[in-house]
Amino acid sequence: RQMCIRDRDISQSDSIPKAMQFFFRQEELSDYFDEVTKTRVKAEHKQLIERLPSILVVHLKRFIYSRTKGVIHKLQASVAYGEVLVIEEEFLSSRLKAQNKGKTPMYQLVGVISHMGKTVQKGHYMCCTRDCNGKWEYYDDSKHHSITLHNVLLMPEVYVLIYEQMKA
Repeated sequence: RQMCIRDRDISQSDSIPKAMQFFFRQEELSDYFDEVTKTRVKAEHKQLIERLPSILVVHLKRFIYSRTKGVIHKLQASVAYGEVLVIEEEFLSSRLKAQNKGKTPMYQLVGVISHMGKTVQKGHYMCCTRDCNGKWEYYDDSKHHSITLHNVLLMPEVYVLIYEQMKA
């Protein structure tokens, strides 16, 4: 499963947990058309997690299309993330909360993809992965070497985070 953290959630946050607060907040939909009453009404929308995936891909939507300028630009904001991602209970559907019986869903970081560059047309991708022994590896084109978790957590311009569900 993939969770896309929108550009507006990134620009209002400095960390993945804060961006998730924005992503899962209740939003008012103005000028919503009610098919039953055939009128425009105020409505609310809130996303909730119905099922927990074993692998969670967090995609930070850093590329924004500007209609006024007709160009795509990239959000350069730094977003902090951790080795462990806790999924807050408020993000879960009532069915999933009951199914979890009070257990807090947690995920461990296993991969990071970073995009260096200011535009969609120009840039460079790098990634880090965690192997089955817990060691981290860094990949950049033909270069490959070990890297510490500390340095993984400092990767700039993170684009995709890959988390694996932790066993309870």
